[in-house]
Amino acid sequence: MANNYDGNSISVLEGLDPVRKRPGMYIGSVGTKGLNHLIYEIVDNSVDEHLAGYCSEIIVTLEKDGSATVEDNGRGIPVDINEQVGRPAVEVVFTTLHAGGKFGDGNYKISGGLHGVGSSVVNALSLWLEVNVKRDGKIYNQRYEQGKVCYDLKEAGKCRKNDTGTKVSFFPDAEIFEKIYFKADAIKSRLHETAYLNPNLTIIFINKRVGEEEELKEEFNYLSNAEKINNSLKVSCELLNYREDGNSVVESLSKVISELSSVEKNSQIIGEKKAIIEEAYYNIEEVSRELRDIQEDTVYDENKLEKINGRIYEINGYKKKYGNTIEEVIEYLNKLKENYNELVNASEILKELEEEENKVLSEMKKIGNTLHEIRKEFSEKLKSSLLKELSYVGLEKSTMEIQVKLCENYNERGFDEVCFLISTNTGEPVKPLEKVLSGGELSRIMLAFKCVFADKDGISTLIFDEIDTGVSGAVAQRIGEKMYQVSLNHQVLCITHLPQIAILSDYHYFVSKSIKDNKTYTSIKILNKDEKINQVATMLGGNEVTKATYENVKEMLKLSEKKKSEIKAYKNT
Repeated sequence: MANNYDGNSISVLEGLDPVRKRPGMYIGSVGTKGLNHLIYEIVDNSVDEHLAGYCSEIIVTLEKDGSATVEDNGRGIPVDINEQVGRPAVEVVFTTLHAGGKFGDGNYKISGGLHGVGSSVVNALSLWLEVNVKRDGKIYNQRYEQGKVCYDLKEAGKCRKNDTGTKVSFFPDAEIFEKIYFKADAIKSRLHETAYLNPNLTIIFINKRVGEEEELKEEFNYLSNAEKINNSLKVSCELLNYREDGNSVVESLSKVISELSSVEKNSQIIGEKKAIIEEAYYNIEEVSRELRDIQEDTVYDENKLEKINGRIYEINGYKKKYGNTIEEVIEYLNKLKENYNELVNASEILKELEEEENKVLSEMKKIGNTLHEIRKEFSEKLKSSLLKELSYVGLEKSTMEIQVKLCENYNERGFDEVCFLISTNTGEPVKPLEKVLSGGELSRIMLAFKCVFADKDGISTLIFDEIDTGVSGAVAQRIGEKMYQVSLNHQVLCITHLPQIAILSDYHYFVSKSIKDNKTYTSIKILNKDEKINQVATMLGGNEVTKATYENVKEMLKLSEKKKSEIKAYKNT
């Protein structure tokens, strides 16, 4: 047994052209037997793979559309270039007569079928044929129509490295065959014989065509009445051809035609009627021959009848257990096969997944290292920008460090662990952000972050709760300006008691509480311009608001609008 099964194992002897002209020379007939023989030829090639020690399963499927599929788990037809013709070996097998591994010196010591002719013959006699080959972790595909190549062999997908085999699907050409409807029972019987002769080979037959049950029931009914049908056909044939008194239908019509022929020259109408009778004569004669053939084939076969009945019983059993229809049963079978293949190939699947994981992890580490270097490079720039913003909002004594540590484990942000450390008072050591800050300081820190990343984060709404804690005067003014800057890219909600911040708002809401019937109610009201001035004046002057206070607030409002315009203009530059 030779293990070197590659493209050069395929020997080429002659071309494909004669097949479509004389199909009977290759498959015996263009009737049902010849049609079924197409399937046998592809199956025999798979059986040869089994006999060579490489194939353990063959699946034969009659598809819903009338095509047939034969799939095996052998080595897969070679896809590399055959040096003799300079084309992929699989293409040579399907397009060239006497091309196959059976002609070489060691790949097949035992073979069936037409010895390398079969694949190309099936292709030549098919309206279309598609072959899919699994080899070396890849799936290759090529399509042919009436024996001609539609496109070059192409890589159509990936598969597990140990998942190999050949899948051939074809649709017989109606120009060649009398009928293109495969005989399911004959095919099943032939496959059963093949499996019996090869006990270590599993052959699965699937009939997806709609109406198998009806077909079986019709045939069962026919065979059950075989004797009656045979007798009726016999009598009919005798009446048409073999009456002892010489008065059969065919003989009588022949006499009529003879009589009319003698006088048709005397009458055009008689000639026309004679022509009609002649046509009827030839039709009846042809039908008579067909009936005789049917009669010869109509034999009561108890064994066959028992097999058909067994198949009907088998189908009903499947329907009770696995689905209400044949289609549902087949779908259940396909799921079982998928689960089975996953279990059988579990170790290989895990190995491939591990390899893929290692590949992805290696790539992630490369990207992670690149990201780490970028973060280290920009951390100093970020620190400088943050300290500048902090100084503006009253935390000018702050010091900061940004630590970027490369870790072994990864998360959604990569392999880095980033820590922000800060000190807001001179002489104090830096500590993690969340451990050293008061609420007001934390708000200002976050405000600084938002100012730096205003155009880069995806947060649409920001809420600052009493960000003004512990500040007043110019610092409060700066905080308000920074919040307004942030509001150009986000919706900003701010709870404040400082007039310097409130005056910069686009919309001023007043929240109040009231007691009614021993219950506390909270209400919120949007203020108009005059109401806003009054409220800010109250925040500035307390309960007793003077005229000067009002004028002061009006001036503040005028200045705030100017400042807001300047901030907008700066952003747009």
